Amino acid sequence: MRYTTREKRVFNINIILGLCFLFLVLHIPAKSQIQGYRGYEHWYIGLNLGTSSFYGDISERSGAFSNINPFSGDFYQDRDFMFGLMLTKKINGVFWTRLNLLAGTMDATNSTENLYFKSDVVEFTGIGMLSLTEMFLGEDITRPINAYAFVGGGIVSYRSWKRMIDTDSLIDMEGTGKRKAVNFALPVGVGVDYRVTDQFTLTGEFSIRRLGTDRLDAHSKDGSYREGYGLISLGLHYQFEMPEAIMKRNIRHTGKSTDPAIRAYNKKKAAVMKTKGYKQARRDKRRLERQKREWLILQLFKRSRLDMATE
Repeated sequence: MRYTTREKRVFNINIILGLCFLFLVLHIPAKSQIQGYRGYEHWYIGLNLGTSSFYGDISERSGAFSNINPFSGDFYQDRDFMFGLMLTKKINGVFWTRLNLLAGTMDATNSTENLYFKSDVVEFTGIGMLSLTEMFLGEDITRPINAYAFVGGGIVSYRSWKRMIDTDSLIDMEGTGKRKAVNFALPVGVGVDYRVTDQFTLTGEFSIRRLGTDRLDAHSKDGSYREGYGLISLGLHYQFEMPEAIMKRNIRHTGKSTDPAIRAYNKKKAAVMKTKGYKQARRDKRRLERQKREWLILQLFKRSRLDMATE
């Protein structure tokens, strides 16, 4: 498949943004590390609710960024609801990771071509989040507000129906067989969260998803660019800790107790638990004692033979 000059330019911009994000992550200052960090701490689960806005062929808006940002008048047209579940892990004071599961509907119209479409969308993505507040202002656990940027990748599955506006007749479909159509999605965006309590946090996000298809609206044009959609969402997230046993590796039991009272008793009474090493040591000790007895018996036997010979 040949790409247009515009598609190549957008792809190069995405690559540059990804490399810049990776560079910032790899150069996180050491002071941003969480003191006493443990793998089972700083987990968040949340529910997000937002509105999506499609941009592509069947749309009154163009794909230019100037028409898909919150300051554009047509940004708020043809919006549909989406909801999602999020699982987030705080790696350190600056870098976070998140898994997103989004689902919802999407539709848009193009009155010039007398077309409209509807689509059911499910998205699963993994993203990396960079705390801009912590990176530029330093880590402060008492600060309630945090601004961040994120970028990621994943897959999106969808079913779409394209119809005529005046007659409502069906023209084309996409992903309406036994399986939905599947393609990749590249989300990028910014957000702000506000810590209400130690456990609950409110979030607000604005993001754009670039898709690897020109058929989300079941419509394609020669020379058209890749489609996508924007998302504005609000969410409530709850902080929790994973069970410590899940996050720790299994430690091999040595046969020695970790209880201080039992260890003190064993040390005082010279009582040790019968581990493999203890049993082997006991066998070695008995073997050495047996060899010592045999040597003494042999020496006594030799001496008695010598005494009898001298008589």
